[in-house]
Amino acid sequence: MRIGIDIGGTKLEATALDRDGKLHLWRRIPTRRGDYVATADAIAHLVGSIESELGRRCTLGFGIPGIIFAATGLIKNAYNSSFNGHPLDRDLAARFDRPVHLLNDANCFAISRAHAGAAAGAEIVCGAILRTGSGILVRGAACLWPEGVAL
Repeated sequence: MRIGIDIGGTKLEATALDRDGKLHLWRRIPTRRGDYVATADAIAHLVGSIESELGRRCTLGFGIPGIIFAATGLIKNAYNSSFNGHPLDRDLAARFDRPVHLLNDANCFAISRAHAGAAAGAEIVCGAILRTGSGILVRGAACLWPEGVAL
């Protein structure tokens, strides 16, 4: 099982999917704006409640506003400014005691459309989210600037 969480400026939206992509659970709660620790706590509670209901530990993936700046490992360009300057991936991995995967939410959107949406099978896919950015895939791989900034 895997849990995917869209971390937005106003909401945390989580889905639990099995290996075949079948939806098992969906949850949506408000984001604690402007408070990094409270948002991390809310994410932990959301994951904990889903895993408890499923009765198993899952892999974790997060779509985030902004990006992880490769030079520092810190979030930058997040319109939800409480993430900026923090190592969200490392903080969540430590909290959950397992690897987590973070990707810009526009790239997540483009990947989802390329795998199971209107762009399935397309060689080049572009997805845009207002205020967050755009995600471009070429042959299934997200395109990034050298410093790790999503195009």
